[in-house]
Amino acid sequence: MRILSDVCRKAVKQGSRADSVMTRLRAFALRQPRLNSAAHKQAQCPPVDMCVLSQFELGDRSVKRPGLFLAFAVTLVAACGTGEAADSLGLYIGGAMGQSTVRVDQSLTGTSVDLTERHTGWKAMAGIRPLSMAGAELAYLDFGNPSYTSGPATGVVDSKAVALFGLLYAPIPLPVFDLYGKLGVARLQTDVNGHEIGVLCPPGVPNCGTIAVSRHDTGVGYGAGMQFRFAAAAVRAEYEHVNTSSSSPDMFSLGLTWTF
Repeated sequence: MRILSDVCRKAVKQGSRADSVMTRLRAFALRQPRLNSAAHKQAQCPPVDMCVLSQFELGDRSVKRPGLFLAFAVTLVAACGTGEAADSLGLYIGGAMGQSTVRVDQSLTGTSVDLTERHTGWKAMAGIRPLSMAGAELAYLDFGNPSYTSGPATGVVDSKAVALFGLLYAPIPLPVFDLYGKLGVARLQTDVNGHEIGVLCPPGVPNCGTIAVSRHDTGVGYGAGMQFRFAAAAVRAEYEHVNTSSSSPDMFSLGLTWTF
């Protein structure tokens, strides 16, 4: 009964991909004799062993139920993925780029309404995943510097943040896929540089219509994401939002991480 587990461990230890593991399992199954129903009833079946194989009628060097075998193989690959999943634990670094939305209160921009502009953003992160279901991440998020013209003002907004997140991973039985949420605290910096349109400055006050604001706020950061892992590398897609009293930017991004 331990032969299948040995096959799994050997494949994972050698860094085999999921399709390679399935090929090994199929070759192994085709070499086994069919188990009769009496032997199956007397056997004590662990979660994955030859008792399960007998239910799929493997033998005579053929697979009579390929659909069931595929379901079985996917389940077994997930079970074999414990060793591969362990490779995801540890320190990691990464970067990402995506579409951001910058939202700023009208009191900072000199406009008649709150400002909402889209731009290209990017982020850099470093984190640790000591447990399969929990981790922590420090991130620098640059939401871009969109320009605006609204009402009596025109200018440029620069929005960036440093955030510390706690991450919680969903217990999904797939060794190469993660689904997670994040929650933490963020320090947001918002810089606005512009001027009011049509302002006539009195003599001696040449910059009366200038808008120059630098605001720092602390707020809540949260988000969610998913990632596919390929050994030490991973491709992730994320949504992150920072919410403060004067600004609330967010970003959808696609990035890469590397685990040490």
